[in-house]
Amino acid sequence: MKWPIVKLGDCMRLINGRAYLQHELLDEGTPIIRIQNLNGGERWYYSNLELPAEKYCTNGDLLFAWSATFGPYVWRGEKSIYHYHIWKIEPFSNLDKKFAYHILLWITNSIKRAAHGASMLHMTKAGMEKWEIPLPPLAEQQRIAALLDTADNLVRLREAAIEKLDQLIRSVFIEMFGSVRENTKNWPLKSFAELAINEDYKRRPIKSSDRENRNGEYAYYGASGIIDSIDDYIFEGESLLIGEDGANLLARSSPIAFMANGKYWVNNHAHILREHESASLRYLEFFVDQIDLSPYITGSAQPKLTRANLDRIPVPLPPRSLQNRFAEIVKNIERQREAAIIHCEKALGLSKTLQYQSFAVN
Repeated sequence: MKWPIVKLGDCMRLINGRAYLQHELLDEGTPIIRIQNLNGGERWYYSNLELPAEKYCTNGDLLFAWSATFGPYVWRGEKSIYHYHIWKIEPFSNLDKKFAYHILLWITNSIKRAAHGASMLHMTKAGMEKWEIPLPPLAEQQRIAALLDTADNLVRLREAAIEKLDQLIRSVFIEMFGSVRENTKNWPLKSFAELAINEDYKRRPIKSSDRENRNGEYAYYGASGIIDSIDDYIFEGESLLIGEDGANLLARSSPIAFMANGKYWVNNHAHILREHESASLRYLEFFVDQIDLSPYITGSAQPKLTRANLDRIPVPLPPRSLQNRFAEIVKNIERQREAAIIHCEKALGLSKTLQYQSFAVN
């Protein structure tokens, strides 16, 4: 059904926060909410100024961060002052607050998609007030908001389940092998060179031009993108990739990745390790994830974990049977994790579909 199209300024009020000079930021008084605090930052400032009532927010108020970090937030906390880079949103009588939150989230994501990675310094109040949205009757707004809340809660539950499974693997590792940093279970020590077969000689340097506009059959790791395959450099089966330099190997925080099955090829910024009879690759993967690699990193401008330094890292070596049992546990947990990811993606898809159906202006 087609709903009337209105401008945001016709159904909500955007109230500017207050800018503060450094000497006005105190260590006690009324909390000042900055964008960092909305995103989990624990460094707080306070104020003893007496301000107009509209410059304060209370638990349940709708806020919008409009500078550098964008998006709507529902404030959960005590009476506070919101900073200049935040608007307080006051819906008019024709707009449900929860519906307003989802409308603002849709607008935020639309702007980010349109930017295509370009730097967005800030959003203007005048621009936001002119933004057009469909406005159904209040009862329909509340129904839509309830559906979107349900979808968002499903996403959060799935994300929490994934995080718990990740924590479970780390907990199982510590329970079975102790702290590998201190070798608390006094396992015999071996060097990395004795525990894995290094296939660095097969690596190939890749130019950025090689990765442009390619749609190859095999995944390429070491930088972003998929590239046409070169048979001489294809790796198949299980192997362990350990980042050699400061680059983020797989666009994730960890410098290590376990590759199971599939085919892929790797550039010269990752060490490629095959399994040796003495050690399970899954054990080595989580060993590397637990230890501090900094003593083995050389160079400052471009930090590197060289082959020689990787080879000399001392590794506590539990019995292979115990390593194998850990690998089986990890495999079972990762099956659950994959299922949780699929459910999370379905919930995200549901949320996006509902948003588009409810908020897109054709």
